[in-house]
Amino acid sequence: MQTYSFAGDYALCDIAPPQPDEFVYRLLGTEKISGHDCYIVESIHKTYLDDPDSKQKKKFLYSKTVSWIRQDNNVLLKADAFDQKGNAYKHFESLEVKEISGKWTILKMEMRDILKRHKTILTLKDIKHDTGLKADSFETDRLKNM
Repeated sequence: MQTYSFAGDYALCDIAPPQPDEFVYRLLGTEKISGHDCYIVESIHKTYLDDPDSKQKKKFLYSKTVSWIRQDNNVLLKADAFDQKGNAYKHFESLEVKEISGKWTILKMEMRDILKRHKTILTLKDIKHDTGLKADSFETDRLKNM
């Protein structure tokens, strides 16, 4: 399991999540958050569904995640992650979202570890998009070795 902390209460899979095709998604409904219409989406890693096509040998850290995603710009406003027994484990919330160079960006975010009763707030400053960084700079193995 990918359990080690990457930055405070953020696990590596929170910062560099697996590929989208490793999950099964279900639209649970819609809800308005802070005046924004959101989709409520459940995502379950295929290893929790005993999917024979899943190539991952270990189970993903969360059994499922429920996410609230703005309908107008696809920004994640909040998410609840559940442990392998289905208990609430972590809660993510976007605290500040801004459009920078035509791209919606989360500038301040909070991750609460419900079990440890602890939270980590990340604040991003001086954001620049499309600066020429290569995608492989953000591969999981590279991030682990930083």
